[in-house]
Amino acid sequence: MKRLYTISLIIFLGSGLYACRKNPTVNPIPTTNMTVKDTDNNVYNVVKIGNQYWTAENARMTHFRDGTPIRNLTMPDDWKNPKTATDSAAWCYPRNTSNVDTQKLYGKLYNWYAVADPRKLAPRGYHVASNDDWDSLTNTLTKNQEGQELKAAQYWKDDVDINKLGRNTTKFTALPSGYRTENSKFEYIDYYAFFWSTTASSNNLNNAFFYSLSHQDKLIPKDVNSKNRGYAVRFVKDASP
Repeated sequence: MKRLYTISLIIFLGSGLYACRKNPTVNPIPTTNMTVKDTDNNVYNVVKIGNQYWTAENARMTHFRDGTPIRNLTMPDDWKNPKTATDSAAWCYPRNTSNVDTQKLYGKLYNWYAVADPRKLAPRGYHVASNDDWDSLTNTLTKNQEGQELKAAQYWKDDVDINKLGRNTTKFTALPSGYRTENSKFEYIDYYAFFWSTTASSNNLNNAFFYSLSHQDKLIPKDVNSKNRGYAVRFVKDASP
């Protein structure tokens, strides 16, 4: 009888451990000692990478720093043509999701007009990352492993990196929120992360730079595309005067 009790206890404990492994936490963002609060009172963890301080979560605010609302454009035609007489800035959730956990996990997607708006998207003391900021970040990371050191260990579908050695050593915790195309389609959610730069293209006035991470490689390439696309946003602390 005692032996049967022992076996049953082992099976029960083993089942509990399996359940814990099977259901990872919804929010994988590591807690740090530094935080910053945006206009909507969202609080972001901040991590130091090299000499820079970066937010470790995607932007989530619905107002500019001065309190002006940013338009939430969900309808395809509105997203394709966001320009009005006074405003072009816009945001949306990936796939326009109403799932609160997904909203919290992936944050919002913004078009470039919101990123570059003079009313400022970032909290006071911070700014949206430029090419100089992104390049400085990647230059502090291990060559050909930059993306590996920025990507979260979870949530990437078809993740080819089984062992995940060196994954998210910076605690930057990039997540695959995908993007919204200039034609309003949602692409690559759960597979890619795309982040805006405030740097506009000098070759095409309709384009700006962005940086991306993939489920299948360890780099963070830079490219240009339409300012009407919706990408995630990260903030960098202003340099001390």
